[in-house]
Amino acid sequence: MEDFCRIAVLSVAVVLLAACGGSSDNASPGSVVVEVEVQPPPDPEPAPEPEPEPGNGSTVATVIPAHLESAITDSGAVADSSFGGKPIYTIDVSALAGGALDPAGLVLGNDAIFEISGGAARVTPPDGAAPSSGGSLPDCQLEIAPGGVIVGSSSTDFLVINRGCALMADGTADQPILLTAKAEVLGTAEDNDRGLWGGLVINGYAPINDCPEGATGGTDDCIKEGEANSGQFGGANGNDNSGVLRYVSVRFAGSNVDPENQLNGIAFQAVGDATVVDYVQVYNNLDDGIEFFGGTVNAKHVALTGNADDSLDWTDGWTGRIQYLYIEQTDSADNAIEADNREGDEGAVPRSNPTIVNMSVYGKSDERALRIRRGTGLALRNSFIDGSERCLRVDGGSRALLGTDLTFEGVSFACAQTHDRDDDGAVQSYLDSAFNVSQNGEQVDPVSLSDTFFDNTDFIGAFGAENWAAGWTYSGSVSHSSQPDFGCPDGTTASSRTLNGTRVCQLSGTITDDLLLTSNNTYELVGKVVVGGDNEDSADLTVQAGTIIFGGTDVDFLVISRGSKIIANGTRTAPVTLTSQSDLTGGADIASARGLWGGLVINGNAPINDCPEGAAGGTAGCAKEGEANSGLFGGDD
Repeated sequence: MEDFCRIAVLSVAVVLLAACGGSSDNASPGSVVVEVEVQPPPDPEPAPEPEPEPGNGSTVATVIPAHLESAITDSGAVADSSFGGKPIYTIDVSALAGGALDPAGLVLGNDAIFEISGGAARVTPPDGAAPSSGGSLPDCQLEIAPGGVIVGSSSTDFLVINRGCALMADGTADQPILLTAKAEVLGTAEDNDRGLWGGLVINGYAPINDCPEGATGGTDDCIKEGEANSGQFGGANGNDNSGVLRYVSVRFAGSNVDPENQLNGIAFQAVGDATVVDYVQVYNNLDDGIEFFGGTVNAKHVALTGNADDSLDWTDGWTGRIQYLYIEQTDSADNAIEADNREGDEGAVPRSNPTIVNMSVYGKSDERALRIRRGTGLALRNSFIDGSERCLRVDGGSRALLGTDLTFEGVSFACAQTHDRDDDGAVQSYLDSAFNVSQNGEQVDPVSLSDTFFDNTDFIGAFGAENWAAGWTYSGSVSHSSQPDFGCPDGTTASSRTLNGTRVCQLSGTITDDLLLTSNNTYELVGKVVVGGDNEDSADLTVQAGTIIFGGTDVDFLVISRGSKIIANGTRTAPVTLTSQSDLTGGADIASARGLWGGLVINGNAPINDCPEGAAGGTAGCAKEGEANSGLFGGDD
């Protein structure tokens, strides 16, 4: 109570000083308040001014207590104008004993930017502090004001919230909290940068299953050291409270310390379910976007975009829940989700078995969306997966959970290949019998949810009518903020007719973006359809097994340009068929009909010998125009 009074009096003093200077704000940008001993005024004490409402652009002054004056100092540098030219204060890890940051009295305001320098800044409870229980907040709290910005200057600089402490990062839609690289606030970060600083690690006392020898999973003795020496986590308190992350964007982070030790954008390590995680983004992380190492923490409104390894990962017995999860993968991605229970002991308890509802995945065209393995369960509901080459792989002990602890309901898979590595057919058999599941991107109805954590929605995927990612996520990182279109794929045009009861989607002109043709439609070629430019604007045309493409006349044909690809991976029972309209409508004499449509032309860069004058065969200059104006072919590859 004495500390509270001292800080309250100090706040009033700051407001009065600012008022004398003619300012109406409670602190000027760049000001830092150093906590000193102030005697309380005589009774009656003046009432403190009300706190400004969050989210109205208000300034929250930084408070640096006396015990941190030597470790948090003005660096003399200022941020780029896009960050208001704010002063940059250095949090010097070398000036913290053992890197331990005692947050008592510290407020990281939005009037300055704070740079972690010299390693891991570890928010650590004072010696002898007891962990809180029953979901209550611990006394050890690091507060970041709405609109606050923390940066790291290298891949070894990161922020750790140790067991027994909490991060109070309660931003707003118009004042999000940013944890990012110094390069971004200096205006030098590129959109494809990754690994410019370490990231955020939160350690808790919730249950895990990866224990020291002799300890039982989910007990106080079952603790573990985090990757990259990020602190101990684990315990028996499923209701542990590690604070609030609301409207927080983590950008350009990640570090590969060695092949077995990586820093994720956010590592939730044994974090409990009293922790609030809502409106959180990880953008362009070098390793995984978010990884859950055990624990019970839940989340809503999560955007994982541009991350280089897996967008979402879990292991060690995570049993939490997520609703409204958006994953968008770009150039360096691996799986959208890679999920384990525990390596080496796939039946360890507590078993990883989360529930994810209203997820949208826009995957990488040569990677997998979901890799479920090593004994983890998963309940996936009301979700949409698009763009990945393969939607699903289930390995190890997780295969035995299909239909029990591994289930899909209200899920639409729209990948070139729905699953892989299914030699015994168990995944296919389950999907064929699963409730309200489409394997070719068809529309499905959302299922009802009894768990009161979840909202019951009338849509599948991460977004309904509201774009909850607008305004606070990294600009341009969320490309699909509306409900999935279950009609014709983007890049095709819906026809007004059907053929044999199937919707007809038309392809025309030149296609310069990757395009997946799912088997729930029939596709009509209108004239010459060209995939990609000639060794420029290249694209992949992926055709799902069982798909039919047709032309109506002899001038309807398909050309794959040099540098582009067709990926038409049919099966014996579901071939990819390219044919004429008459064949499909029964108008062709199958025994004798020919020339009812144009055909397929594939142009490559391999050597030829019919060259323009002066060019040598088998060189890049030896190229030729195909018949019927079907494009250039030839080269030296």
